[in-house]
Amino acid sequence: MVEISGAIIWESIEEKKGEMMLKEKYHQILEKLSSFYSFLLVTHPNPDGDALGSSLAIYHLLKEANKEVQLVYDGFLDPKLSFLLENVNYSHLSQFEFSEVEALIAFDIGDKKRIQKAIDGVKDFHPFVINIDHHASNRGFGDIDLIAPWASSTGEIVYHLLRTGEIFIHSCTATALYTAIATDTGFFTFSNTTPSSLKSASELLEMGAELAKITEHIVRSKSYALFQLEREYLNSLQFSPNHHIVWGVVPREMVEKYQVPLAQVGDFVEIPRNIDTIAISALFRDEDTPGKVKISLRSNDNELDMNRFANSFGGGGHARAAGAVVEGSLEEVVEKIIHHLFEYYEKIKKEAP
Repeated sequence: MVEISGAIIWESIEEKKGEMMLKEKYHQILEKLSSFYSFLLVTHPNPDGDALGSSLAIYHLLKEANKEVQLVYDGFLDPKLSFLLENVNYSHLSQFEFSEVEALIAFDIGDKKRIQKAIDGVKDFHPFVINIDHHASNRGFGDIDLIAPWASSTGEIVYHLLRTGEIFIHSCTATALYTAIATDTGFFTFSNTTPSSLKSASELLEMGAELAKITEHIVRSKSYALFQLEREYLNSLQFSPNHHIVWGVVPREMVEKYQVPLAQVGDFVEIPRNIDTIAISALFRDEDTPGKVKISLRSNDNELDMNRFANSFGGGGHARAAGAVVEGSLEEVVEKIIHHLFEYYEKIKKEAP
């Protein structure tokens, strides 16, 4: 779809149908937000800026409409995102007492298994489930599935949802949605940055998104301990002979040494992508659960689909950014995955024209 002087021109019948279906989903969700009274908002464990920002936008909307709304999270909540939670009632899943709700809304969930605890907690109440996401790996698990893999972020989808409903966006909501879009696009440097995401961000600034506050808390808030851990991680990096694949390992002992939460090391995988030869960057770290390893994968090459690769190991995500959790020791998983990454890289490059 292209926009010329305010007129929308679809480049194909299929694209027009897709746009019409998306708008239909928007209206269906808006109707449910209006008709239901009680809501439970959930997102993936260790919520990032997109997960938290998109869910908070709907939280503020429902609160303003005097609805009963509960926001829960699982895992680790990064302190740099805490500024978004001023005057927000939220709970950790482990301390949350489930009660009857009419609707459960899931944000930024590529796989239903990631919110299974919340689903199990409310299953006896049979809530209506709304699934809002931008992961290509999301196969749908809601009564309404609003999945737009072409969107930069779940926050961008929620923004268009609110705009479709002609809903006034307050400064706190604009700040939450700008955070969602900015963090998931690497502050507009990743390949998922599009004219639509830039336009959405620009409009959110006009609506009162607090860019100075976002920058202060997210960009300029790295602790000295995290910096030290990052330096040790960089010293541990290993490269393939042609320097096209790079990987690093964060064992539990390294995290304990600097007393940094495991979830805070996830962004380390982005750093080696700045090297001009790198096609794939991989990070391996121990999960909180012993015997499981979290893998983060990034691609700088359109031909190398990390979502497709991660699917082979029970994971998923996006073409350029994906991940998986694999059982085994850190050493075993690293050896296994790197072997398969080498094979995958060679296979794709041989097939390339």
